[in-house]
Amino acid sequence: MVIRAEANILGPLSLTASLSSGERDATPSAKKQRQVLAMLLARTGRFVPAAVLIDELWDDEPPKSATTVVQTYILSIRKTIAKEFDMSVSQVASSMLQTKNMGYLFSPHDINLDLRRYQSLIESARCAKESGNDHQAVLLFVNAEKTWTGPAFVDIEVGRLLASEKDQVECIFLANLELRIEAQLRLERYREAAIDLALWVSRFPYHERLYAYYMYALCLAGWRDKALGVFQLARKTLAAGLGLEPCVKLQRLHGDILASSDDTVAERMKTEHGRFLTGLIPHTVTGLTSQVS
Repeated sequence: MVIRAEANILGPLSLTASLSSGERDATPSAKKQRQVLAMLLARTGRFVPAAVLIDELWDDEPPKSATTVVQTYILSIRKTIAKEFDMSVSQVASSMLQTKNMGYLFSPHDINLDLRRYQSLIESARCAKESGNDHQAVLLFVNAEKTWTGPAFVDIEVGRLLASEKDQVECIFLANLELRIEAQLRLERYREAAIDLALWVSRFPYHERLYAYYMYALCLAGWRDKALGVFQLARKTLAAGLGLEPCVKLQRLHGDILASSDDTVAERMKTEHGRFLTGLIPHTVTGLTSQVS
């Protein structure tokens, strides 16, 4: 029997398959087995040495039996997959979750991973953007975002290595979210962008560029008073969480909103800030990013 499993790490961890008998769930419940599964899925198609799994699970203080314990976790994961997916353990070991030279590999041919779906959609979205088709780019970026059902590895107790994987995929997400918002702003879909940004600034509270997009979109949507409130939210959040004031770019944006009237703010925003907040100037030039990595 050929099984094509669905795996998710961009949100709650899951490993499922649709069989003739119905939807089957092979996601382990034990904490460290979930950690091992998440690490292997994050590197689907890549060999993961046992030493890497040991490092993830115990950092610099592995037990003497660490190698044996990891082997036990792998066997347990295979048994769960075999039971739920109507396979034998040997079938799982020879196809889906393979042993390779003191390490392990999840076959990309047997796993439909949400991260890979996201990457494929993002590639298409970026191609549409580069060709100047912002309408199509926004649609594809939004479809890509829907593959995320929560923060990456949200229900996993991550070690040092998975924390690095988490940071990497969330930085990639943020970079692509910025491209989508800029495309919306170029299309003058200001209210739509502002509604979206209300969510994103709460999820990424220290990412100053999101506050800048939000303030810009609100001004262009005719909500200057709300834009001023967003700056106060940014100042309070950054001070409480990081002990920092908003960056110079964000303060300048705020100053220009204060210096404008309801009638003149939209034109001033476009003239003074439109080019870099709609992606017409590369981000490295603006100096407006996150205050944390």
